[in-house]
Amino acid sequence: MKTITTFILLLFISIPAYCIADKGVYDKDSLGVYVQELDRYLSTEEFIPRWDTLKALIDENDGGVNGSYLLYRQKNTHYYYLGELDSVKKYTPIVMDLCVKVDDMSEYYYQWSMLADTYMMNGDANASLEEGKRMNEEAMRENNKTGISYGAYTIATAYLSLKEYPKAEQYYEVALPFFKEMGRWGMYVTIAGNYINALIPQLKTDKALTMFYTLDSLVTLSENSPKPFFVPDITVIVKGLLASTVFAQVGDTGKMAYYLKETEQLYKKYPYISRLYLYNAHKLYATTIGDHTGQIAYIDSAIVLTEAINDKVNLFRLYRDKALAYEKSQVITKERMYFWINTSH
Repeated sequence: MKTITTFILLLFISIPAYCIADKGVYDKDSLGVYVQELDRYLSTEEFIPRWDTLKALIDENDGGVNGSYLLYRQKNTHYYYLGELDSVKKYTPIVMDLCVKVDDMSEYYYQWSMLADTYMMNGDANASLEEGKRMNEEAMRENNKTGISYGAYTIATAYLSLKEYPKAEQYYEVALPFFKEMGRWGMYVTIAGNYINALIPQLKTDKALTMFYTLDSLVTLSENSPKPFFVPDITVIVKGLLASTVFAQVGDTGKMAYYLKETEQLYKKYPYISRLYLYNAHKLYATTIGDHTGQIAYIDSAIVLTEAINDKVNLFRLYRDKALAYEKSQVITKERMYFWINTSH
């Protein structure tokens, strides 16, 4: 069996997007609704002007600590989506302080995890690991189960990026039960997906398949429910990216094709979802069947979308995959030369 290159899942996939109709007047009782209206503009140029306008309106109406908490949480999420490390480093302590004031310690640790993720997106897994260790130490002192779980997630994901797969597996197994128990399904799938990615390189295929089928059952149940408990993005990640990852490991191209067909149907139903996960799933399928032309084409498509979200960790992996695909097709390219130059010392 061959080892498959993994795609690391970060926190942003667990954040649902809302589309709420515009309101005409400000009402402190519906403050959260007004802030949620900014969700549709996250990571766009429109966000900051709209955020400034809403902040001025809330300040005029004495939005208080709760208003600041909601606003700055959104602003930090915006910069997190963009992978802007300096901005996330600036606003995370502000939001964490506001979390303490409004007694929302779950969000406190979530924001801290976002900072660690942003280090990861910018290619610094060691800094992410240190944040995770500090988070875990603080949570242990405070006996805060939520913090311990977010700390375990952060440490595990850093180890996954550093290819220390047994350590990643160990910490994911600490985090998974908590998020399942709390019904935080977006986080649960993010962690479970990375858990699979930690098992695959260790050739722990049976454990990976068991975890995958658990996730597949959950997203299928959600998709067929009158009130789905997963956003569609999560469903396509499981049925597209994770299915291809697991079945590529065992060389089951029939199952890969089956789940890719399901995923294509989901994209027809939800055409607004980022096609990044679909392209990565197709890349794995093309790799498994030895279609290097198709593999390179899907890698190129995935690179465009990965660059747009400034995810340097997965971008490096895509360029590495492209270089290897060209090598297998016996073509030397600038990408291959770039990879040699930047990994030879």
